[in-house]
Amino acid sequence: DIYRKAHKYYITNFRIVSAKEFITHEFREVTFDKISDIVLKQGVLGRVFGFGSLIPITTSGFGLGSDFSIAGGGILSRGVGVGIGGGKSVNIPRGRSYFILYGVRKPREVLNLISQIRYEYIEAPYLRKISQDLERVMMQVAGTKLLKCPKCGVDIIGDSNYCSNCGFKLKS
Repeated sequence: DIYRKAHKYYITNFRIVSAKEFITHEFREVTFDKISDIVLKQGVLGRVFGFGSLIPITTSGFGLGSDFSIAGGGILSRGVGVGIGGGKSVNIPRGRSYFILYGVRKPREVLNLISQIRYEYIEAPYLRKISQDLERVMMQVAGTKLLKCPKCGVDIIGDSNYCSNCGFKLKS
């Protein structure tokens, strides 16, 4: 139980931070744009008592382990040998405990929360650009003067007091 309590997980609006502070200190930080998949592992006891493990898998394959099996055979006759063999590797979601959100209570709720934040994080830049483009077109149609924010360079309405993108104060 001491080892389990040595693991801490933090979900922010930008990333997942996992830390293990047992004998050594190890930290991992994964931003939502790097996560390609999240795997929920929940055994029988986990389903009964409401806990499980979440494995964030990155586009580079972080969070995946591999199993390799090999078979071979050979024949030896009069000092001459012949051998054949083959193998197969399978990538499966697994990793060290500080790379996995281990022993999470209500794992389905946490999985849904991470998925929701992940999609919002991925869509946010596109939605901001669409919003700015739409605002620019509407101002041009209405004949309102457009200015550029001196701090971030975004187009803003001429009578605005603050930049809608960075919050820079435009007027005193």
